[in-house]
Amino acid sequence: MAVRRRSTRSARPERFAPDFDPDFGDRALTEARHDIVIGRWQGVRDLLAATGDHWARRTHRLRLLSHAAAGSSTVETWRAAEPGNPDAAVLRAATEVVRVFDAAIAAGRGAAVDRGRIDAAVDACRGAAEAAPADPMPWVSLLSVARLYEGGVPRRELRHWFDELRRRDPYNTEGHIQVLRYWSARWHGTHGSMYDFARDAAGVAPPRI
Repeated sequence: MAVRRRSTRSARPERFAPDFDPDFGDRALTEARHDIVIGRWQGVRDLLAATGDHWARRTHRLRLLSHAAAGSSTVETWRAAEPGNPDAAVLRAATEVVRVFDAAIAAGRGAAVDRGRIDAAVDACRGAAEAAPADPMPWVSLLSVARLYEGGVPRRELRHWFDELRRRDPYNTEGHIQVLRYWSARWHGTHGSMYDFARDAAGVAPPRI
């Protein structure tokens, strides 16, 4: 009589897959990102107008909207339809920065990014800063794209951009993250310069933001 041996192998546990929501439950943002993908800009316009000067929320929304817009011409269509709308200028500048980073990723690590494309993104950011002088987001976009320049940007210019950001939103999280990356050993600094910046920023930050 054959005896069936019980397998000593236990069933593999199901792999945990976190359900990460980049919109953080912001349904209006989710809908606006979907609108961008299918070529509708009116909902994006209304969302940004309703966001007002809640800078933390606005920065987060613009960051995600720019990633959604990078693969389409929706933001350019909006700019053409409403050339005087400062929100359209700010979103297009942020979108241009995302596109330049996408080009850098496609080129591969160590490959130079076309300087003309970087300059064009910087020009778009400066134009957005003029169109929306109170908005911190164009300065966040400038601080983001700065690290794509070979050799970085002059220290005085980086400092100026960071000061302009802090005049509008002193504790802007995304802007601080971008400067932290700039000063990392991966880009234009060292571990020491990165930690120095983090320490200095933490030293002047309020107990709670």
